[in-house]
Amino acid sequence: MTSAVAEVSLAGPLSGVGVDVVSIGRVSARLARAKFSAEEVERFRGRRELPFAAREAVLKAVGGPGILRAPLRDMVVEWSAGALRLRPGPAYREVMRREGVASVRLAVLAVSPAHVVVTALAARDGPPSRVRVAYATEPVPSAADDLDDDERAACLSRPDPRASAAARMAAHAAGRLLFAGATLRVRAPRDRAPEALGAPTPTWLSLAHERDLAIALLAHPTPGDRDPA
Repeated sequence: MTSAVAEVSLAGPLSGVGVDVVSIGRVSARLARAKFSAEEVERFRGRRELPFAAREAVLKAVGGPGILRAPLRDMVVEWSAGALRLRPGPAYREVMRREGVASVRLAVLAVSPAHVVVTALAARDGPPSRVRVAYATEPVPSAADDLDDDERAACLSRPDPRASAAARMAAHAAGRLLFAGATLRVRAPRDRAPEALGAPTPTWLSLAHERDLAIALLAHPTPGDRDPA
């Protein structure tokens, strides 16, 4: 398992987080042509997983329509000086407006021979803020002994229970890192973003997994930037 914690600056108050992990080789050239803009097809020819993972992370952080209904070609991802940036076109700007999101900060968390991991932090209009973020990864299958009954039941209802369990174990690990050993519990209804129960401050959570790796991302405002929402 790998984990880390950091403090990040945002253009406004935090409104949502997203993370996605994509296995290398999962995104074919045909899929890229169907989902990406023409410039992205050329720009990411050698690493198509980056803009794909970025879109998934952004969709989780912003909310609104999922990947089957979102205007994916209008969610242009740029790569400059080793960093990803979202350049939304008119259709996706309208989605962001409806969800109350003013900006999205993308970051490449990891690139390995096996996986790409991208995170997204969405912010509302308002004064700049700082947030503390933590992530943890967990292999699939995981020794998921620390799940409570609700978490186990939720995992069994998912298409891949082992990966779902590993994602929750990753969330527990990230929570202990972010809150000095606190035990968090994950509630992830299908119709809304997952929640971290037991956090001492308002906290945002995102989960993602492939068949062999799960990851969780947690974020909360720093003590000087309490979110009034």
